[in-house]
Amino acid sequence: MDKNKIIILIAIFFASIFIFKVGGDLLVDRVAKQVIEEIRQKYSPSRYGPGIDPDKLDLSQRKK
Repeated sequence: MDKNKIIILIAIFFASIFIFKVGGDLLVDRVAKQVIEEIRQKYSPSRYGPGIDPDKLDLSQRKK
């Protein structure tokens, strides 16, 4: 009886480690994609396209 409980506890332990590892990786990927999208929208003149917003450029620091 005790041997079966120990085996079940070990199986639960390894299963939980696997779930936390895979779930953690998926969570990090999802959060990273949201951060990248937010940064892209903040610094892009177009909401969905790449580029530089000319209104945000400081021309006084331009090299001559």
